[in-house]
Amino acid sequence: MEWTLRFFACLANIFLVILKPYFWIRDCKRPPKLPPANNDLLNISAVKLAKKIRHGEVSSEQVIKTYIERIKKVNPLLNSVVENRFEAALIDARQCDKMLALHEVTIQQLEEQMPFFGVPFTVKESCGLKGLSYTGCTTVREGIKANEDSLIVQSMKAAGAIPLCVTNTPELCSGFETANLLYGVTCNPYDGRHSAGGSSDLSGSIRIPALFNGIFGHKPTPVLGPMARYAEDLHAAVKVMSSGCKVNLRLDEPVNLAKLKVFYLENVEKNCGVKSVDGEIRNAIRRAVTHFEKLGAKVDKAIIPELLESSEIGILKLLTIPDVPNILIHPKDPKQMLGDDSVFIYPTFPTPAPRFGQIVLQTAAGMYSLLCNILGLPATEVPMGLNHQGLPIGFQVIILLFPKIITSIYKYLLLIRLSLHQIMTDFVWLWRWN
Repeated sequence: MEWTLRFFACLANIFLVILKPYFWIRDCKRPPKLPPANNDLLNISAVKLAKKIRHGEVSSEQVIKTYIERIKKVNPLLNSVVENRFEAALIDARQCDKMLALHEVTIQQLEEQMPFFGVPFTVKESCGLKGLSYTGCTTVREGIKANEDSLIVQSMKAAGAIPLCVTNTPELCSGFETANLLYGVTCNPYDGRHSAGGSSDLSGSIRIPALFNGIFGHKPTPVLGPMARYAEDLHAAVKVMSSGCKVNLRLDEPVNLAKLKVFYLENVEKNCGVKSVDGEIRNAIRRAVTHFEKLGAKVDKAIIPELLESSEIGILKLLTIPDVPNILIHPKDPKQMLGDDSVFIYPTFPTPAPRFGQIVLQTAAGMYSLLCNILGLPATEVPMGLNHQGLPIGFQVIILLFPKIITSIYKYLLLIRLSLHQIMTDFVWLWRWN
């Protein structure tokens, strides 16, 4: 089975090389770039926007209008929004402003109970937003609307957030790219010729689309998770989404950085079916590791030969074959890294976003993120700016904690600057579910 899978992976790589002229001819003309986001409200985190609204520095209606206008400008180029509720969102925003004007709630109450008061958010089409498309992006369910809000949407609404729209996904949330016969193809915002990834692609859930689009994404244990442009929004969103959890997740517990163990791996060598990790992604990992080392963390390069079998383990697991290799029972490598203060920095995907259609022939590259899904480990995608082609790069931070799965948070400031683009990363939250 192992060699069969690797044979087909190698065969796919050969086809990719053969088809390169086709992709070059197809994509020789670059599509129009997105218009710049000149409004300052578009370049502020949701947490900061909510604070401005609470203190009367800006109205919720003004924020919602700004985001609606932005969506109307960029969606014709991206094809990301499936269906919107813009008018209803404006009504919700006016209601928020009215509550503030009439002093129905205090600033402190809003800060503690409604951290996203008056700010917009979008919902994945398959999650369920009442009255809007709920088809799974398949023609079999065309025309079906959600009868109610999903629990996660209810939680966000209870926190004061205002839903604007539902967004496109792969058909039945089971593809590596956001494309389907019902709503079409969603393009990458940095270059429309490239893939935007797929948010529930069985292998890189949340993390691969976050990598391809240059944002933060947190995949908890096998449940829904948030994606955001700013790391601090991940923290607030996870607190809201887990508000009904009966277990104390210790989301604000401080962590002693001197006790932190940072394991890292830049590349998985000697796998004939997978491309070597892009040099700029490897450099990003090195910069992050060096920075943590300067902050006092213990840094060590991981040696896990079993990661070569990630693709095989994942596929066998998906096929429900019981006799699956388990790296957790290996007597040496992984267990040496386990502990309450260990994290693992590892590539999410070997390259930045490939051209649309190419990722189908790079399925084996999902080995970098697939094992996390199979083992139910939480992981956070951390953007590290753009490469020389202007495409996002980054890596995932995996939490190696067994056997318990309870959340707490590492929050650190990575002052890492890309020499070519001089792009400073935002606060990087390293999530710990132990």
